[in-house]
Amino acid sequence: MMAKDVVFSEVLCFIRNNFNKLIAGDIKPVLCSFYEFDDLDTAKECSKKAVQEALQASDDDTPLPRLPRRQGDAKSKQTAEELPKLFSVIDDRKLGDVLPKFVAEDLSRIPFVNTDSVNVLAMAKKLENLVTRVNSVECFLSSD
Repeated sequence: MMAKDVVFSEVLCFIRNNFNKLIAGDIKPVLCSFYEFDDLDTAKECSKKAVQEALQASDDDTPLPRLPRRQGDAKSKQTAEELPKLFSVIDDRKLGDVLPKFVAEDLSRIPFVNTDSVNVLAMAKKLENLVTRVNSVECFLSSD
């Protein structure tokens, strides 16, 4: 058995260990609510590099989807949407055995998630969006 490189990344460790247990739609809100943009962006760049190297090593010249560095208000959400896409590439092309092992240095930076808590997180996010929208409507109506 060949020794794998070890990469310390709580974000990638979380995704790797939950990718086959949860659907991407359940992983994204957890990433957005638990991690800062810099954590997500660093994880995206690290996994993108690892996937590119694995594809080169296996002589697979299929290009990765375009994954630009995100900016603006929705950058965390957009980056959180891209990370599961990279893990789909890993899964589809059977690269799991040639990628580095993604591990957590600090277990407190790994969210605990089960399907019930994902649903609660999604509902909380929707409620937060609804409150924001109601507040903006109230402000609009009171300005008339």
